[in-house]
Amino acid sequence: MGIIFRQSAKSTLVNLAATFMGFISLVFIYPYNFEYYSIFQAIFSNAYIILPFLGLGINGAIIKFYPIFREKSLDKELLPFFLLLASITTIVGTLILGLIYVSFKSALFHIFPNLHKVESHWLMIIVMAWILNFSIIFLYYCNAKLRIVIPDLLYNASLKFVLPILILLSYLWSVSLDTFKTWILIYYVLILVLLIVYAINLDSIKWKVPKSLDKSLKQSILNFMGYSTLNGLGATLALRIDMVMIGAMLNLESVGVYAYLLTISNVMDLPSKSLNQISAPVISKNWTENDIKNIQDVYTKSAILGGAISMGLFLLIYAVWPYVLDLIPSGKIPEGLLNTGIILLILGMARVIDIITGVNNLILSYSKLYKYNLYFLLFLAAINITMNYFLIKDYGMVGAATSTLVSYFIYNVIKYIFVRHNFGFKLPLNPIAGMMLWFSACIILMSKVHLSFHPILNIMIIGTFISILFGIGIWILNPYNLIQDLVKDTLKNLNIFQKK
Repeated sequence: MGIIFRQSAKSTLVNLAATFMGFISLVFIYPYNFEYYSIFQAIFSNAYIILPFLGLGINGAIIKFYPIFREKSLDKELLPFFLLLASITTIVGTLILGLIYVSFKSALFHIFPNLHKVESHWLMIIVMAWILNFSIIFLYYCNAKLRIVIPDLLYNASLKFVLPILILLSYLWSVSLDTFKTWILIYYVLILVLLIVYAINLDSIKWKVPKSLDKSLKQSILNFMGYSTLNGLGATLALRIDMVMIGAMLNLESVGVYAYLLTISNVMDLPSKSLNQISAPVISKNWTENDIKNIQDVYTKSAILGGAISMGLFLLIYAVWPYVLDLIPSGKIPEGLLNTGIILLILGMARVIDIITGVNNLILSYSKLYKYNLYFLLFLAAINITMNYFLIKDYGMVGAATSTLVSYFIYNVIKYIFVRHNFGFKLPLNPIAGMMLWFSACIILMSKVHLSFHPILNIMIIGTFISILFGIGIWILNPYNLIQDLVKDTLKNLNIFQKK
């Protein structure tokens, strides 16, 4: 287990550094060439949305079946096997998508009036999707071998460092859009090459397709790929479709603005992701051992602790947001970024709702009823797409954010009812309601506070004030008697109360 903890800790530090770099870039770099930033976000979003059609669940299958391949002494032949599958699925998936697009092109342009602005980048979208698809295969192969730091740095974190450099160079050198897009492709090709080299160096690989796979194993792989494909498609459509639809229905600048706000609100997810990483193996083990009591304990603590941390982070982000905008160089702030506080508020509330409902997703995913998670995701995707279409058309980015909030609310309520009805697990609703009331009171109070000092001083003052205010309230509420005990245990571990 030591390697898992070491790799997780290193990965968290890398992502924190990358997140900080991303925040600096949002304020001081991207505004200088916001057009290219918006175009990149539109291309990336559309490329990502078609990935499930190209990979067809291969990534998840690598993680799922790696132990079985290793048990059969076929682990050195796993990568060639799945690369062959990926080559077939990518070609077939591209042809099917192309046929669908050509067949329904007129209808799509009728539904999405600005789709032509995205279509002009279709070749870039397809090429990027191909590169991303194969990069993810090597990424998951490395993860299956318990190597996550370097692959995560290459595939995820590096973009937060490289994209600002490319945006800045494109501004300083006044390069054309085609040149900028070429730079982006070179970057992604380089990442793919580095992932290939890293994966190959992890272990010797036999570059041949294993012929000793029995029929039942092949059938199991295909069955899991089918489930994983639908699961990935549902998650992608449910959680990423808003950016695609904004580009197709509004304009590409709006995609950039919305990406700004998503990047800011996603900071709240860092603690949640850590909680999920810690909780996942525990819940999986508990289901195996039928330790229902401990699953309930994890469920309760994840909701309370995750909720408190996410609310605190969001209050901090929301409080300093107006002053962060003041830091953007004069004349460089994108027009669409003005008066976006309401959108940030809605997106933040969606994240809070998702986090305060605890690890219901993990409980369901590792249970014997795991397939219902797919049905809920597809239901969420249908709701989100429908609401996005009507709300974006009438309310723009506010409509997209509202769609996300309502979808998350319905999705988590359904999962909670399902988990409670089928397994008997309950959330501590009264403590959560108390936190939500205090959280709402802090938001109302913040709306009344307006500082007029230097932006950095304003950020320091309002950030300190809201952190202390919310912290005191949560300490007094002490939901489920967890917060005070957690703080005391943490201080005790730091030897603050130890007698010398």
